[in-house]
Amino acid sequence: TTMAWGSVPFMIWIVGNAVLRSTGDAISPLAVAGISNTFNVVADWCLIFGNMGFPKLAVKGAALASVLSMCLGALLTVINLIRRGTVSIAGSSQCKLQLRGFMMQKLVALSLPASLETLLLDGARSVQMIIMSSLDKLEFAAHQIAATCESISYMPGYGLTIACAVLVGQNLGAGDVRRARDSAMQGLLMAMLTMGALGCAFILLPHT
Repeated sequence: TTMAWGSVPFMIWIVGNAVLRSTGDAISPLAVAGISNTFNVVADWCLIFGNMGFPKLAVKGAALASVLSMCLGALLTVINLIRRGTVSIAGSSQCKLQLRGFMMQKLVALSLPASLETLLLDGARSVQMIIMSSLDKLEFAAHQIAATCESISYMPGYGLTIACAVLVGQNLGAGDVRRARDSAMQGLLMAMLTMGALGCAFILLPHT
């Protein structure tokens, strides 16, 4: 229940990051993530165990710390958007919220498949976790550690996906289809080389 309060600020944080990246700014989202996650760790230490004079809230404290970090991330992201001039609070035309049928239709057409993709991925993980919960605690913990190590192999792909989406969108907006296609192909090549090399390392060095 406590985590539900973080849904709205988390949404603002995610959408704001996407807007910042679309302008070519990938540093601000990284900085905000670093600050928010550091705050989350400190807040966890204070609220879970009751350190620094805070009440000992255990699991509820962890949830509260996560919500507060989401609120901080959303606030810092909005501040970055305002500083860059992407969003204005002075009543300019940039901040007028209007429902435009054509734009809403395009947003839904683009976001719906992406949402379903995420739903399928998270749904598969949820089913996997249900199956894995039947294992012993030690085996389950070992699996979680292995899965975390495995994530090293596909995290570069996620980063390159964001970079390619920004470059392709900017080039298509500029009417340069050839450069947009070249950006996508270069990103694909880099992802294949990076993730392929890491995958080979896992296969060849399984015990390191």
